[in-house]
Parts: sequence; C-alpha cells; structure tokens
Amino acid sequence: VIVAVAPENGVWKQGEIINAGCHLPTKEEDGRLIVLHPIHFQEKCLGYSVSIDDMFFLERDVQYSWFNIINNTLENCIRTMTLYKMNEILNKQYVTDPLTGLYNRFGYAKYANELFEKNKKRKYKTAIIFMDMDCLKKINDNYGHEQGDFAINVMGICVQENTPKDACAIRFGGDEFLMIATIFEEHV
Repeated sequence: VIVAVAPENGVWKQGEIINAGCHLPTKEEDGRLIVLHPIHFQEKCLGYSVSIDDMFFLERDVQYSWFNIINNTLENCIRTMTLYKMNEILNKQYVTDPLTGLYNRFGYAKYANELFEKNKKRKYKTAIIFMDMDCLKKINDNYGHEQGDFAINVMGICVQENTPKDACAIRFGGDEFLMIATIFEEHV
C-alpha cells in the first residue's frame, strides 16, 4: 500500500491510498508527489522511506524489490544481533555456577589456563587455594536441600567477598571452592 501525500494550498494533505497496479498521479496532475513507505520487521515499524517526485521508484517491480531487500536486510541484522546476545548469555551460563554466581569448573578451566599463561609470560607464580565446606551432608539430611543450597550460597558470598580483585573465586562442585590468584613479590 502506498499513500500519496501532496501539498494543497500550502498545507500537506494525505491523498488516496494507492494499491499496486492502480493509476499513480503524475506531477502534472497533482503537483508534487511524495510517497511514504513503512519499513518494518514483524510487527515493529522501524521507520519510513520517503520518495519525492520519483515515478521510476514507484513502478511496482522496482518498489517491491527495493523494500524486500531492505526488510530482509533489517530482519537479518536483528536476528544476528539477537543470536549474538543469546550466545553471550549462554557463554556466561556455561562458565557460571547458577547457585553462587561464581565461576564453575568450566569457568575454572577457562580462567585458570588464561591466568597460568599470562603469569608464565610475566614470570609470576600462581596460587590455587582449595576450600571445602564441612558438614554439608548433615545440613542437607537434617534441614533439607534448600537449607544446604542456602549454606552453599553463603559460602560463595564469603569466598567472593574475600577474593582479591586480581584473583578469581570458583565453586568447583558440591561443597568445594577454590581461589586462583597471582602471587606478586610484595605478597611473599
């Protein structure tokens, strides 16, 4: 659908709705011809294309091809951006423990290897501190798994709050936590 808009006595006024294949007014008939065409993706209008006094552009095949290309390009861009955002979310979930928000064992593998290589190049040592919660089984057995999860979460908060900014806290699994840090000479 094309809506022709033309000035009448200095005021812009909407003309008739023109369907493809109908007679289009010429400049000589109505003065200036301005055509607005919505550019949309699914149910969102992303903007409008404006054509002024361009009869060639209004030919059915040219117009259809042009807007089809624009809409397909926009659709591909939006889908690509959506996939990129979803991949970022999945990558974060892959390396993050959902209960504590700390890195999980996959995050450990990723972070530890990067840190080991970085420290090797800089000739720094790397510290790995292992921590294990005692009596988690007793908490689960006596108070239920919800309270056990709460205890794990509190432990995760304690580990995170006491992890230096240049180190990394990890929930390795179950009730096991670790911290990986670079040993600088002033710490020794």
